Amino acid sequence: KTIEPSAEYDELGRRLGKLEFINIPVGTYDLKETKAPAKYLTPEVIKVTIKKDETTYVEVENPAKPQTVKIKKTSENGVVEGVVLDIDCDELGYHKTITLNSTGEMLLELVPATYTVTEMYVPFMLNGVEVNGLEYIYEPQEAKTIVVEPYEGQDRNYTVQFNNTLRKGDLTIQKIADDNEVMGVKFNVTGTSMSGEVIDITGVTDTLSEDGKSAKVIIKDIPIGV
Repeated sequence: KTIEPSAEYDELGRRLGKLEFINIPVGTYDLKETKAPAKYLTPEVIKVTIKKDETTYVEVENPAKPQTVKIKKTSENGVVEGVVLDIDCDELGYHKTITLNSTGEMLLELVPATYTVTEMYVPFMLNGVEVNGLEYIYEPQEAKTIVVEPYEGQDRNYTVQFNNTLRKGDLTIQKIADDNEVMGVKFNVTGTSMSGEVIDITGVTDTLSEDGKSAKVIIKDIPIGV
């Protein structure tokens, strides 16, 4: 038999459908939903016991069909393994913590709802101790919101991407000389950033002061380090 929609709604505002089987011999039966709308999964088989001169009521609820969501992680210095993300959905009371492997990717099956994905931890070795790189070398990442829509007959592509960029700073160098030969002076900045990158950057004084006695150069976007 096929369920016909009724004019009744439950307390959550969901429309109800009803179906009756009449004059079933007493006994225990398997009730199985064999077809559901595309956006829903068919529930598990339900055991139903029919008793003499009684009406048995059974409530069947279809779980929403989940969608595949890809979590994709990239990083300016290539660190993706061990990154920890939280996935939360207040309306469902859903919370899941995931840790990425060396591919930086993970597939999740999520039912239709609005989710928040937050990067919580990026491993970083500081003086031989693993710490949270988000507190030291990476720019903070804003949480991402993803709205998973109900399934409508074909899969959709859902991707949440995080990319960690290294924190950078600017260096201002002011050149002063007794002979006022201050323009065009070359400076070289070398060292190792906190992420382990070898730095070798050149700057040349190009801005003369009003009194002509000094000049400066601003070297921008130097990865933090010594």
